[in-house]
Amino acid sequence: MPFIRPILVLSSLMASFYSDVAVAQPTPVAGLEKMVSTARPVDLGGLLAIAVRSEPRLTRARIDVLAADAAVLSAAGIDDWLLAATGAWWSRRIEGINIVQEGVGLDVNLGRALPTGGALSLRAQTRRTSATNTNYINSVEATFVQPLWQGRGRAVARAEQARTRAERDVATLLRESTASEVVEEIVTAYWSLAQAWLELDIRRGDLALAEEQLRNTQKNIAAGAVSAAESLSVRHHLVDTRNAIVRAQLVIVERSLELRRLVGLDVQPDDVTLRVSVPATIARRQFDLAAMLTRALERNPRLAALRAGARGVELAMGVAEDALEPSLDLELGFGPLGLADEPGASLNNMVSLDDVVFRVGLTFRQALGQRAAHGRLAEVRATRSGYQVELAEMRAQLGRAVVLELARLQSAQEQMDLAQESIALSEESVSAVTLRYQNGSATNFEVLERIDDLEQARLDRAGALIGYLKSTTALQAITGDLLGRYGITLESGSGD
Repeated sequence: MPFIRPILVLSSLMASFYSDVAVAQPTPVAGLEKMVSTARPVDLGGLLAIAVRSEPRLTRARIDVLAADAAVLSAAGIDDWLLAATGAWWSRRIEGINIVQEGVGLDVNLGRALPTGGALSLRAQTRRTSATNTNYINSVEATFVQPLWQGRGRAVARAEQARTRAERDVATLLRESTASEVVEEIVTAYWSLAQAWLELDIRRGDLALAEEQLRNTQKNIAAGAVSAAESLSVRHHLVDTRNAIVRAQLVIVERSLELRRLVGLDVQPDDVTLRVSVPATIARRQFDLAAMLTRALERNPRLAALRAGARGVELAMGVAEDALEPSLDLELGFGPLGLADEPGASLNNMVSLDDVVFRVGLTFRQALGQRAAHGRLAEVRATRSGYQVELAEMRAQLGRAVVLELARLQSAQEQMDLAQESIALSEESVSAVTLRYQNGSATNFEVLERIDDLEQARLDRAGALIGYLKSTTALQAITGDLLGRYGITLESGSGD
């Protein structure tokens, strides 16, 4: 047909033009290549050490532990001895008989609360009174008070101490849980950045193979073995690969900045990206689902914190139930008394036990209606029900999480094995098809297709490797092993 010849001529001219043009070089993105090429090498352990010292959430959690320690110390004050002393002078005029009574006295009391719920005190008194004559009174009395019903026993009498210890346990475990969450975030971000570096290296490897194929194509064009148009597909592939490299570099910048944010590292004009490493191979492991489930239920810090909170509520339940009982307190008192008109004689009478005072008393109290006690008990029961719901839900969540992460780990292991096999086959295919191309029995499309297959196999293996590392991190966090895995210990609040 008459229109075919012009098209053929135009095609020949275009092919001749492309064959004379040098390999197109990509326009560098301003600053992006430099940001990546000047990446600072970092190791995961060093990043975690920085974060543990400066992360705001961990600082707040540590303050919570310190506050809980202070509450425990405050509650221990109930066992302190209390010393009290009172001095007094008084004067009274009795009208009608024109008598003035005067006196001066000193009372000293030493006492403390007992773990049984009672109290023990020792009181010493000395007085001097005068009216028509002068008298000196000296006495010492030991008093013991013990609840016989409500408030009896250590569980009730020292409930505040037990409550504050439970709250300290909660604060300590929540701090551990927060630390585990922080570490998991950083480790996961670290592996995400490692995946970006792996992808960049893979893209650069693909670029090298494509450039080698372009050189082979140009040799064939120069030798007249193939048409000049054969280079078009290779050039197109090179453009796509360079574009993928630019995108991979941007991902490295983004993920480096995210890792810096999590760790608390500042950004400098010449210090933006971070270079991280990843293990080349992973040893294949066998996982025991039952053992992992048991470990998660026993060691997960968030679940342990809930259990500690539930223990505190059970303590409050015992106190609330005790408050419904009537109050019946026994009081015993014993001590010598000295009375004389001379201070020495008064002391001698007291020491010789000429006069001794015995006291026995019972005090009964009962609130009619007991609305306050019933209301408090209902409130504590509701709180306990809430904890029971949370504990059941947390156990279920942990069980599902363990199963999911183990499945991901097993899947990642299988994917790595299959991807490694695919890489080996793809490398053989690239070599074979390249040789066929050089012999004239294969086209560029076939070579580039095999190169794409190799690139995808390498990307698949990198994705499976990073997925394995991330799932390992998640599983260690669930089972409470993550901090120990990286040698992280938290300072005790009371030791600071």
